[in-house]
Amino acid sequence: MTTIRRNVGGRTDNNPGAGQHGGGAAQGAAQFEAAIRRQVEQLSYLPGSAAVAIKFIEIGRDPDAGPVDYDKIISSDAALSSKLLSLANSSWFATRHRVTKVLQAINLLGINNVRTLAISYC
Repeated sequence: MTTIRRNVGGRTDNNPGAGQHGGGAAQGAAQFEAAIRRQVEQLSYLPGSAAVAIKFIEIGRDPDAGPVDYDKIISSDAALSSKLLSLANSSWFATRHRVTKVLQAINLLGINNVRTLAISYC
């Protein structure tokens, strides 16, 4: 390892390892990411969107609307998607496999339950 001496503000700064790659920016980015993750994990809920609720009311009037139509709307809202997947994976529905897609959750819960959940959540 080399020692680099540089003049900083009239004094000589001995900075071992200066000029070497690694550490500074990457470590700062990792700390920033960890701080953000801690804050997100402390949230008790994610806010819903009123626009999603309006779309659900509109699609509820369409008798030909199917699970794919609901999937498009729900997938546009991360909070609602999270809530729906959480419910689908709860012990209440006792599925053997983990539900990982919104469309799977819609088919498992049924459109009426999904509509009720979505409108009450938003």
